[in-house]
Amino acid sequence: MATSNIREVKIAIQAEGEGLVRALVDELARLAQEAVRFMRQKAPKWRSTLTNSIHAEQVSDVEWLVRPGVDYAQAVEEGSKPGKGLPRWSDPAAADIKAWLTTKAFAGRRRARKNSMKAVHENLELRDRYQGLAWHVRHFGVKASPFVGPTAEMMRVQFPNRMALAARRYLATQGGGDPA
Repeated sequence: MATSNIREVKIAIQAEGEGLVRALVDELARLAQEAVRFMRQKAPKWRSTLTNSIHAEQVSDVEWLVRPGVDYAQAVEEGSKPGKGLPRWSDPAAADIKAWLTTKAFAGRRRARKNSMKAVHENLELRDRYQGLAWHVRHFGVKASPFVGPTAEMMRVQFPNRMALAARRYLATQGGGDPA
């Protein structure tokens, strides 16, 4: 009567397969964080809210979403033609632009108390600067500063090689040698 260790081989293959999937998922997480770092390097530095909003979200074990979290990121990536201005001052869509403009307009200045007359004057100054910025965008447009496209292209080149390298590295640590 012949004995077979097929059950043990099957368990070993399944265990190695799960380990290989875990190694690939870990490498994918590292790639997502590298994409965030590269995208932050490519983003315009003077828009710190844009740069700081870039993040990676894990959708599933094998799917990551790397993207900026502000509304005007597409306008920075693609630029805009003259003729289309910014949203109105009172529009909630202008909140990101107002926050950015506040950091630039009042940099190094001490802010006024909330309910003081000086706060009213600061708000009026901010509104005037916002309207000036909107006029400039409407007449001259916004120059494109691509930061998502170069990151996607870099990842498109790196991704297959890095995943294959992670699989080889895992199999080498399991004593399987180099599968290539």
